[in-house]
Amino acid sequence: MIDPHPPRHRRFRSEVIAALTLRSQGSPAERLRQTMADGRPRLRTESLAAAGITDTEAEAVLAALVTEGHLVVLGDDALISSAGWASLRATLHDLLASYHQRFPLRRGMSREEVRQRLQLTPKLWQSVLVATMAESWLSADETTVRLTDFTPQPTADQQRALNRYMSALTHMPPAPPPTELDSELLAWACDNSLLVKIASDLYLLPATCTAMTMWVRTTIETQGEVTVAAFRDHFGVSRQYAVAFLEYLDEQRITRRVGDTRILVR
Repeated sequence: MIDPHPPRHRRFRSEVIAALTLRSQGSPAERLRQTMADGRPRLRTESLAAAGITDTEAEAVLAALVTEGHLVVLGDDALISSAGWASLRATLHDLLASYHQRFPLRRGMSREEVRQRLQLTPKLWQSVLVATMAESWLSADETTVRLTDFTPQPTADQQRALNRYMSALTHMPPAPPPTELDSELLAWACDNSLLVKIASDLYLLPATCTAMTMWVRTTIETQGEVTVAAFRDHFGVSRQYAVAFLEYLDEQRITRRVGDTRILVR
């Protein structure tokens, strides 16, 4: 079998000679094990081609190597040696465990950051992700990855600080008090629907946000539009606050700005 992209070899090394002999004279299973020996995942088609295995040989060879514990199939598209899979799983687990320890309030690590840290192509990363999720120790959503047994949870001191802030929001006029809460804690509260982020320095309770949104909707439905001044005067807030809230509704595609007014999008 001819390797179209051979690595450079030192001449007359016994291990090199043995490897080349195996590549040229070994059985299909031996050649595939040699191809996968570095422990990196590879696309199935590329692995079989590199080992010189035909389509008619492939299923039997793969089944035998999987049964014997030499090879792991990742999803439908990738292969990895068993030793490589154990190493990759351990690396991924340690990476996520370290991230959870460093950021205990975040729901998980960015899928793209994990992929880059593991130095995997998008297609191989998807195969690895499917395989690890099937083992039930890793969970993922559209943007993040986490260990299944991890749950973001504030410390007792953080929870007390958050409770005080939310209590102040309950009893406030519409303009919220300033907060010294950590940005990670605020993000956690928003992820868990305890707060709604309106702007970088403006958070509201969900009930307050809903009530204000309903007023804007009703005003537009009855009057055809709403202005910053009308919102400001009705709720007794600053113009800056009114602008921030109406821009939030624009971002949520509830309203659309037309000149100095807002109309409903939906």
